Amino acid sequence: MKNIYAVAITGRPFVGMECSKLLYAFLLDLMRNVWTSAPSATHSYLKLHPVIQFIEANCHRAITIDEMASCIGVSAQYLCHLFKITLKMRPMEYVNRERINRSKEWMFLEPSLRMQEIASRTGFDNASYFSSVFKKVERMSPEQFKKFHRAISQKSKL
Repeated sequence: MKNIYAVAITGRPFVGMECSKLLYAFLLDLMRNVWTSAPSATHSYLKLHPVIQFIEANCHRAITIDEMASCIGVSAQYLCHLFKITLKMRPMEYVNRERINRSKEWMFLEPSLRMQEIASRTGFDNASYFSSVFKKVERMSPEQFKKFHRAISQKSKL
């Protein structure tokens, strides 16, 4: 950037073209530097893709970290590392978020379902743990969420 500025103030003929050339070289260097750091994140996400698909297909049941790690042939520790650097969360946290999203779908699809049944259908062993995780993720209880969204859907029908 200093070089571009220095050339710009010289007043020589074709200064615009010279500055353009320097700026283009700067942008190429910048792109090279960004590109060499980005593939690791992209690679990590691509590496995790089969695990994410596995979680989506199996979150209705108990899932272990070892099962997830075996999807991509890595150790449980390395899987945790990949999740942390790529998604900024632990694998079981991701599983629980997916389960909570599924529970919200059940609340919309079948509003008459009891929380115990929703917890069971989404892979939680018991309703109290489901409620605890739901509160942590959504900042409200499942019952509050269900009532809130039922009220909104009734208003939108009016």
